Amino acid sequence: MNRSGPIIIVDDDSDDLELFELALKSLGVKNRVILFSEGKSFIEFLRKKNELVFFILCDINMPQMDGFQLREQISGDSQLASISIPFIFFSTSGDINQITRAYKSPIQGYFMKPSNFEDIKKMFASIISYWDSCTHPVATLS
Repeated sequence: MNRSGPIIIVDDDSDDLELFELALKSLGVKNRVILFSEGKSFIEFLRKKNELVFFILCDINMPQMDGFQLREQISGDSQLASISIPFIFFSTSGDINQITRAYKSPIQGYFMKPSNFEDIKKMFASIISYWDSCTHPVATLS
């Protein structure tokens, strides 16, 4: 894993994207943050990128292509699947069926969207801390 690689956030809610980027900046995260409001441009980015990504945080409930469909596209593409980027879902839904479905796909986490800025920062701090110290197959590529 490239710990200095960009953090990718995919969410159709522009207010959430702005808030998440602000939370990462307020934590002093040095990684570049790349925001996508929909899945198609994100998939195109992954196919063209020349750098390893730190992790992907993806909303589930999005129009056109939801998070499950986006994850399936990555998993179904041998080139993208071989990159082994940590993929984390986040959602406002705590529905057990949705959580179970999420973990049946190859994801590395599921987080509920926090309702306030301090909790958003705590969520990001814990995700970053975990992946910063985790050994991962992509680390051998960097």
